[in-house]
Amino acid sequence: MKIGFGEISRATSRFTIQEENWLPSGEFVVITPIVAEISLCLKNADSVSLSGVLKGTVKLDCSRCGDPVSYELNEEFLYLATTREEDTSELPEKEVSDEECDTLYLKEPVIDVADILKEQMYLAIPGKVVCGDQCRGLCPRCGGSLNRDECSCSELQPDTPFAILKKLKKD
Repeated sequence: MKIGFGEISRATSRFTIQEENWLPSGEFVVITPIVAEISLCLKNADSVSLSGVLKGTVKLDCSRCGDPVSYELNEEFLYLATTREEDTSELPEKEVSDEECDTLYLKEPVIDVADILKEQMYLAIPGKVVCGDQCRGLCPRCGGSLNRDECSCSELQPDTPFAILKKLKKD
């Protein structure tokens, strides 16, 4: 879904996007529909304020045990889309303000809402999701879930190259 600056008025326009054709295919299992509510407002001839919220529930895998976890999205976002030239100085390092982080520099006066929603989806998903505080993960030897069964591997002493050192200490 692309929206040109000419289609946006100075009064705030609100859109609700319920179709999920912008979602990256095969990366997320959707439990409840992903709904995006977007507000657009023309600030001046070359800038548009875009704000919104992304809501829904997706299925992710627990980072410790691999069991499915439902994760509820509620991601708010705010951008200033502009066709102004980005200030790029010749300095090797530059401190970036919060306003600059939220600014989209566009070559054409057209906002691709699908790209923004994809980006927000990736930002909303945490790096690690755990099914619960008591999750014990997987056995490092056999790979069995320690949440479901007790593993007999933990009772076995691993045969390491340092096992010979235990004998030396006892003698």
